[in-house]
Amino acid sequence: MAPLLEPPFEGLEKLPALHRAAWLDDAFAVEKLLAAGTEVDIRASWTTDTSYGSRFASVTALHVSVDAKAERASVALLRAGADLEAKMSQVEMGYHMGEGSYLDTWALAQRGGESAMQRLKELVSTAATKSDAGCLRIAFRGLCSRL
Repeated sequence: MAPLLEPPFEGLEKLPALHRAAWLDDAFAVEKLLAAGTEVDIRASWTTDTSYGSRFASVTALHVSVDAKAERASVALLRAGADLEAKMSQVEMGYHMGEGSYLDTWALAQRGGESAMQRLKELVSTAATKSDAGCLRIAFRGLCSRL
C-alpha cells in the first residue's frame, strides 16, 4: 500500500529537521539531532494542498519513518525512546472533507499488511538490543554522551 503521509504543500523544508531526516532515512542526522537535544517525539502538522489535499496533525518523526519505510531512521528513533503509541491524525479536505483517522505507529504499519507489521516488530526488537556501534560512530564527532 502507498504511504499515507504526503509532503507539505510548501515542501519538506517546512518540517522540523528531525521529521525531514526521518523522511529521508538519514539515521546519522536523526542521531545527531537527538544528541543535540531535539525531543524524540516532537510533533508536526501540515497540509498537502490548501484546498483539496490532506491535513496531518501531531505527526512524530517515528510516524514519518515507519510510513516511509525508512528503517535506519526508525531504529535510531526507537533506540532514543520514540513512542510507538503516539497518535497522529489525518483528515481529507475538499471532495472527501471530513474523512480521516487517528493512527498510532502500529496502525500505520498495519496499512502495509502483515509483512509490514512483522517488519516493525523486528525493528522494535533490533532497537531494543542496544548496540554501541551507532554510539561509536557519532562519538568520533564528539556527540555521544554514553562513552
